[in-house]
Amino acid sequence: MKNLKVISVDDVLMNLILIEEIAKEMGVSVQSFQDPLEALVFIRHNRVDLMFVDYMMPQMNGIELIKEAVALQDELIPIMVTAVDDDQNLKLEALKAGAADFLTKPVDVAQLEAKIKNFTKIIQLKLQLKNFNAKLQKEVQKATSDLVEREHEALQIISRLAEYRDPETGSHISRVAHYSRLLAREYGLSEKEQDILFFASPLHDIGKVGIRDNILLKPAKLEYDEYENTLRYRV
Repeated sequence: MKNLKVISVDDVLMNLILIEEIAKEMGVSVQSFQDPLEALVFIRHNRVDLMFVDYMMPQMNGIELIKEAVALQDELIPIMVTAVDDDQNLKLEALKAGAADFLTKPVDVAQLEAKIKNFTKIIQLKLQLKNFNAKLQKEVQKATSDLVEREHEALQIISRLAEYRDPETGSHISRVAHYSRLLAREYGLSEKEQDILFFASPLHDIGKVGIRDNILLKPAKLEYDEYENTLRYRV
């Protein structure tokens, strides 16, 4: 519970002290605010896991504070503290605003301890799940990066086949790749699309792999039947 970030918001100082002392015995530190606007500023700049908030307060009531707080931190868990236990409309409005539970005044020690324990478990599970998702995302990114790298290597190997068949093709392939990326960038394509063109464009001469050397490397003009033989390798 040491890493649990808890705040309590109530315009009555004694109510804040009560929650602080009960939580302290559980090893939980609570930061208190009598001004809901000050609490909102704190939430804006600091992580908060659990918030106890009174309903009747000046400047901003508890439901309004819950709405603002959840908008800033959607993982924050608000607990509404109210002296009106049987007001179902109030509870419904609080739930719609984002309240997760309710605590009735005067605060019962056993009830408060139970809620802190239960929500601490929930928060810990959420943090574990978040950490697991982050780790899983890194593993997926690494696996994807490795796969893309192998695909690029495969494309380079395939494109070199044409280079080995025709000594004049090598520099031409390299130029086409770089020109393709430059043209793609000038055209406004994304980095991903530029990379696709860069690695795919060297394959434009791959058809040379299937052409016989006596035709591919012939220094003179091709005869009609030789020219016809090359057509089936064009893509």
